Amino acid sequence: WQSAGYSHDHSARQFNAESFASLDLILAMDKSNYANILALSSDPQDHQKVAMLRAFDPAATSDEVPDPWGNEAPAYRSVLEMVESAVTGLLKTLQ
Repeated sequence: WQSAGYSHDHSARQFNAESFASLDLILAMDKSNYANILALSSDPQDHQKVAMLRAFDPAATSDEVPDPWGNEAPAYRSVLEMVESAVTGLLKTLQ
């Protein structure tokens, strides 16, 4: 990510059931994340906030972004390209 020009000055936090109240859009990277997020609430309005990130990439051949952890640099670059393409589509959707 640094070689692509991105800075890393944020911190992660665990998603929980209370997170739904403060968020308008929740993006999942894979089907397991998606299912785990949905399982935290039975409210249909909460479920409408959840989407797969790659759903916003019209060229995507899969819904999932693979976890590159433990792989070589090309796997990380591939995932970065997937995320960038999906985010470009997301921004077009939000405009």
